[in-house]
Amino acid sequence: MQRVPANSHLFCSSCDEDLGFIRRNVNVAQFVYCDECVKAQKFEPNHAFLQTWDRDIFDERFADFSLEGSDGGILRSHKVVLAGKSKVFKAMLQAGFSESMNDKVKITDMTAAELRPFLNFLYTGGVNKKSLERHGVALYKASHKYDVPHLTAICVRFLEPNVFRDVRGVFELAVNYGVKKFQKPVLPYIFSEGFVESNPPLLVLKTMREAYNFECFAVYRKEKFREVSFLMELCLLRLADHLSVEGVVVERKNKVDVQNLRNHYNEVEDEDLLDDTENKVATKQRHVHD
Repeated sequence: MQRVPANSHLFCSSCDEDLGFIRRNVNVAQFVYCDECVKAQKFEPNHAFLQTWDRDIFDERFADFSLEGSDGGILRSHKVVLAGKSKVFKAMLQAGFSESMNDKVKITDMTAAELRPFLNFLYTGGVNKKSLERHGVALYKASHKYDVPHLTAICVRFLEPNVFRDVRGVFELAVNYGVKKFQKPVLPYIFSEGFVESNPPLLVLKTMREAYNFECFAVYRKEKFREVSFLMELCLLRLADHLSVEGVVVERKNKVDVQNLRNHYNEVEDEDLLDDTENKVATKQRHVHD
């Protein structure tokens, strides 16, 4: 901005045409153009110039950084774009990490196919429906990891009404990322026997065959739980009384204490569900003691 003093003239920055007499102090843009100059050059001052990037500068000939997916696929990119759109990449490139020195980073939790729409979003600000259908969960994780909130919002808006496309993935987001918008729509799917039976790595529930011990066994992609979330506990309780899936390595067993669950998670909306699971647990425990 520039300040034009009172009782002076304002001139076009391109042709020096007198734009009029200013009677009082005003603040105007650094560059001011007359109507004729704007029409002749067919642009809006300032904004249009920022949109006049030559697309060729973003092709691989000018790339100065590589992203390698978990499958070994490599995508070429530009440090200025990565740093400009992601605070995480900016910190990585500024701090002198090995990635910055070697002009390459290994992304161990995304394949090249998943990286491509993420990288494209950083350049264009858009992501197509097909990419969201195929990689919506992976894109959400990437947006969270690399602090790209605009992409996070897009993923949430798409995934919430489309849980059925990747139930296991969305359930993982609900549990591990605490996305409350995903918890309610995913419950009908994860409470179904068919879903659990078809996804043994996700949840394994086992009431001991002889019914002499009541414990819930759970594994999640063979990773030990440090803490079982309430959503997971509800699923365990809901299914433990009537579902058996064989042949899975048990990583952690968790004894169920429904009263503690109620005290700790007093914001549960589905009280009928919790009451129902309490009855099932009580019935099973009576059977154990008998």
